[in-house]
Amino acid sequence: MITNIHPGIFLIICGIITAVMPEKWRKFFLIGCPAVTFLFAMQLKIGDSAAIVLSEQYTLHYLEVTKENYIFLFVFSLMALIGGIYAAHNSNRLEAFASMGYAGGALGVTLAGGWLTLILFWEFMAVTSLFLIWGSHTKKATKAGFRYLLIHMLGGNLLLFGILIKFFQGEPMIINLTGTHDIAFWLIFSGMAINAAIVPVHAWVPDAYPQGTVTGSVYLSSFTTKLAVLCLIRVFAGSQMLIVLGLIMILYGACFALIENDIRRLLSYHIISQLGFMVADVGLGTELAVNGASALAFSNVLYKSLLFMCAGAIITATGIRKINQLGGLAKKMPVLCIFFFVAALSIAGVPLFCGFTCKSLSMTAAAGAGYHAVELLMMLGSIGTALSIPFKMGYFIFFGKDRNLSVKPIPKNMYAAMGIGAFCCILFGLAPNLVYRMLPYTMNYHPYGIAHILEYVQLLPAALLPFLMYLNKMEPHTALTLDTGWFARVPLKKFIHGISGFFFKVQELVDTNGRKVYRNLKRSFTDNTSARNADTERRQIGEGMLAILIVIIVVVLFILIKHMR
Repeated sequence: MITNIHPGIFLIICGIITAVMPEKWRKFFLIGCPAVTFLFAMQLKIGDSAAIVLSEQYTLHYLEVTKENYIFLFVFSLMALIGGIYAAHNSNRLEAFASMGYAGGALGVTLAGGWLTLILFWEFMAVTSLFLIWGSHTKKATKAGFRYLLIHMLGGNLLLFGILIKFFQGEPMIINLTGTHDIAFWLIFSGMAINAAIVPVHAWVPDAYPQGTVTGSVYLSSFTTKLAVLCLIRVFAGSQMLIVLGLIMILYGACFALIENDIRRLLSYHIISQLGFMVADVGLGTELAVNGASALAFSNVLYKSLLFMCAGAIITATGIRKINQLGGLAKKMPVLCIFFFVAALSIAGVPLFCGFTCKSLSMTAAAGAGYHAVELLMMLGSIGTALSIPFKMGYFIFFGKDRNLSVKPIPKNMYAAMGIGAFCCILFGLAPNLVYRMLPYTMNYHPYGIAHILEYVQLLPAALLPFLMYLNKMEPHTALTLDTGWFARVPLKKFIHGISGFFFKVQELVDTNGRKVYRNLKRSFTDNTSARNADTERRQIGEGMLAILIVIIVVVLFILIKHMR
């Protein structure tokens, strides 16, 4: 039966096959495999499930379609297809595997019914996405990739330890943990917070995403963070601390985007800002708010990926990624200009585009729950979005001073992918019920009421007025933007080097004096006066590592046993 095929596992296997395919066939697999994956995903219905019995104690629930994850299943499988079309010209074997494997891993986490399945695909995503950053083959990308790996190793291990505690507590299935606040709650929350780019553990997004390959960044912008939103919905819906954290993200990301000059780094900060709307909705926890978080994640995948595709097309055509070095591209790349403004107006929440029909749910949910201050701050964040993307990026890149840039043609498949993305942004804006019927909870909501339209129409002049008043100052300039990532790159790096040096010196001192004590004791209790044999007395390097490992295991077991009681 076709319904028994896991779309994520299928796509991962296809990625492996595509990597070893001859180059002339690879582009067909990059498009064909995600297309088949999308068909498999659409065959699944809410309530479908599949599992493997590993033992009497545990069953691996690797596929479970629920009302919470269905909309994510749809948009992730659709994005895998759009991304495959956009990357069809790319002949790199490793990137072909990494992109398809990464998308397949995202589908695996989406459909996970148990904790074990979730952590397996979660870690697989972290590894495969790393190669989409390293694929740029630059010094900056290499360093950013290592920092990306370290932060996701931290998040993955925190999540793993929390999951292990849930196993010891006899809870192998994914459940809502709101209200428990035990050590498992905080470990799992911390691991998911990193992937959700919650401030202050957000710096990996603007650090790593701009360094990804042109095609790889499209995938990166689509999966990890939105998948974290799904996990927050399933596990932490109703945790009110998320409201405050979400509001901080909205304003923090929007403010940093306003002063950013790098195209993809600016878009990365807006990922954080847009995620703030979703995180705050999850914290509200009402049915309308959860619908709002899900709908906004859906639309964000579409318009944010389209913005990254446009940014990639600009970099491919001009070789430039700084806004202040671009200008006058509307005449040279008119089709790209249209695609960009479809995405820009979508993210700004302009009526007739998908951002309006989905973002309005968030604000309505906040007002309906009595959080009018939250609604007001969401509006303020929306003004910041309009300032930095349709106005700042749109004006200075496409209508600013002509820099007489030479523009190279970009592959037709990139235009095709952007066209599909733009079509989806308009389609789901004009027909919002196509999205609403996939949401977790049934609702009677009409976004195109007069009040809603007037509310959003007023936001554009509120953003346009300060832009025109301070147009000269709004032009980006090259400068160093210090974020929390600076602490990891500078003081933390020095601290780790210092600690490592200290322990190295201590180990060296202990080894030197320990060998002397050992030799003296041996000579005191034996009559052997023969020449010293260095090979028999030399301490094996594995002994020290074994001792450290034993200490770590004992500490972890102690913590687990203590909390089991």
